[in-house]
Amino acid sequence: MLPEYFDNMEKSDKTTNKRTLTIIASLCLLIVSIVLLIVFLVIKNSDNSSANITLLRITANDITLNVGQSVEDYYTISNPDAKIDIEIDKQNIIQIDKTSITAIKSGIVKVTLTAVLDDATAKENFTVTVSAPDYSYQVTNVQGGSFQNNTIYVSKSSPAAFKVDVYDKLGQAIAVSELDYIISSGIIQNQLGTFIVIADENCVITFAIRGTDYTFFLNVAIL
Repeated sequence: MLPEYFDNMEKSDKTTNKRTLTIIASLCLLIVSIVLLIVFLVIKNSDNSSANITLLRITANDITLNVGQSVEDYYTISNPDAKIDIEIDKQNIIQIDKTSITAIKSGIVKVTLTAVLDDATAKENFTVTVSAPDYSYQVTNVQGGSFQNNTIYVSKSSPAAFKVDVYDKLGQAIAVSELDYIISSGIIQNQLGTFIVIADENCVITFAIRGTDYTFFLNVAIL
């Protein structure tokens, strides 16, 4: 009886071990399947997320202007539907909006552009350097007429007198004797630093600083 009993016990142990191995193998396959499923779902969601990301880029270069000059279309944006916010670190040097920059006075301004579209944001920084022109001028002591908006208003065929003061960027006065001038219609004379003009119709006076390429213009309008 004992040998038969031990034989049955051995057979029973083998059967139990097989069942245990089968269960372990099944569990391993189940775990592997679950892991593969999770990996597949993660990759799929990642692909979908990547496809939904909005790409946005904004670029701009540094700009140099003289006082009074303007520039348009000063940046590029990858999507024109993006909202653009503008920040500057100094006031009263430039006038800026989404389409143009105008130089007001000399100085350096840092500009920050922020573009926003859906879930995407892009930023760009650049500087605007504004320089004073090499020369400036002003019209003074107008007699026999008036001066406004760069125009001398005179009566027809009647003389009008005025002075022109010209300065370099350091504020040094340029002698009147260094000015060349011509009128498109009428008469203009320089009498000891005072200009006399006589015109019968609207015309333009062109001034140039001798030895330079700087010129400026005054309009003459008949009242």
